[in-house]
Amino acid sequence: MKALKEIKKAIAKNRETIEANKNKIMALDYTEERREAVKDAGRFNNEAWRELHEKAEANADEIKKLSDDNYILEIEARILKENAKAALFAEAYPVILKAFEKYDGKQYGEKTADKIREEVHAAGFGFYFSGHLHNDTINIYELRDGLKNHVCEECTAHGKYSAETWPEFITNDNKINIKNVDVSPLRYTEKPGQEARKVAKAIKHYTETTRAAEKERAELAQMLPDGIASPEWVKEYYIRF
Repeated sequence: MKALKEIKKAIAKNRETIEANKNKIMALDYTEERREAVKDAGRFNNEAWRELHEKAEANADEIKKLSDDNYILEIEARILKENAKAALFAEAYPVILKAFEKYDGKQYGEKTADKIREEVHAAGFGFYFSGHLHNDTINIYELRDGLKNHVCEECTAHGKYSAETWPEFITNDNKINIKNVDVSPLRYTEKPGQEARKVAKAIKHYTETTRAAEKERAELAQMLPDGIASPEWVKEYYIRF
C-alpha cells in the first residue's frame, strides 16, 4: 500500500489534469466566444456564432479524446479517494489503538478522552466514534494546522459483528473496549501492476463493451418470436452484467 502522502499527490495531479483538460475543451469548443456571440446578437441569424460553431465541429475528434481522458480520470479520482481512505486508516488506526491501550478497560471519562485525543492529535490525526445503537464505528481524519483537513476524505471503519459479539469501541457503561474490537478492513484497489489509471481504463472498457453487448442483445431479441428471448427460456445461456 502506498503512503497517504503519495496518494494525496496523485489526487492533486489528477485534479490538475482534469481541470487542464476542461480548459482545453472549452478553448477547442469556443465555449466562451460562442456565449459572448449569443449575448451580442442571439443564436439565430448570428454569423459569428455559426463560424465559431463550425470551428468547434472541426475540433470534434480532439474534444472527444480529451473528454474520454477526463472520463477515465474521474474514475481514477474515485479509486484514489478510496485508496486514500485505506492509507489513512492504515497509518492512523495503530496510533489510535496504541493511545487507547494504555487505558484499556477503564472509564472513558473527560480527562482520559483528552489525554488520548492529545496523543493522537500530536501524530496528525483525529477521530470520533459513532454508530446507530452502539459505538461500533470509528471515523478517522487527518489534521492540518491542528484542524480537520477537509481536502482529505475521512475514513470510516466498522467493528465486525458476529453471533457472539457486539463490537463497541466504548461500551454502554462508558468503558474503553477498543482493543477487543475486530475491525473490518477498508478496500484498497491499487496493487502491483494495477495502478489506479489502469483500473480506470479497464472499468471504462468493461462499461463500453457490456453496454454494446446489451444493445446488441436487445436488437437480436426483437428478431425472435415472442417469449423466446425471455431470461427464463435462455437462462442457461443468459449473461447478466
